[in-house]
Amino acid sequence: MTQQTTSDAARSSRLVTLVGGLGIFMVAAGILIGAVTMFGPRTDLSTGVPSLVLIEPQAGDTVGRPLVLRFTAGNELALGGMGWASNDLHLHVYVDGTEIMPAAADIRDAGDGTFLWTLPVESGMRRVQLRWAGMDHGNLEIGASREIDVVVQ
Repeated sequence: MTQQTTSDAARSSRLVTLVGGLGIFMVAAGILIGAVTMFGPRTDLSTGVPSLVLIEPQAGDTVGRPLVLRFTAGNELALGGMGWASNDLHLHVYVDGTEIMPAAADIRDAGDGTFLWTLPVESGMRRVQLRWAGMDHGNLEIGASREIDVVVQ
């Protein structure tokens, strides 16, 4: 009986050590993620915001459904933790004043330096503008595309 109790105590001790080690690892990982977030790349909002350029459609165009926007991001654009992003800015579009953040599949790289964003909007006159948003999802006027009106059929 004593040997069984000693064996159980040894297993319990190893389990406590394992759980403690896992806890320390998780704390260290949290510190690392926080440091990367704090000290990682930041966009200087006074000078470093890339310009979004809406190439197609043009103002006044009549287009089909879904509405497809061809644009450049003025910088590297990639799918990341904040959605489609460039450094610590991510992409939003405004359609008739309603803010939309793209899902992963909504945007695709056209392979020529431009991107295509497919938007399932209703038919009619639509006002469209691309904007950057910061980490707090607040939209930025700086770097925004021109605002255009298009007719979606």
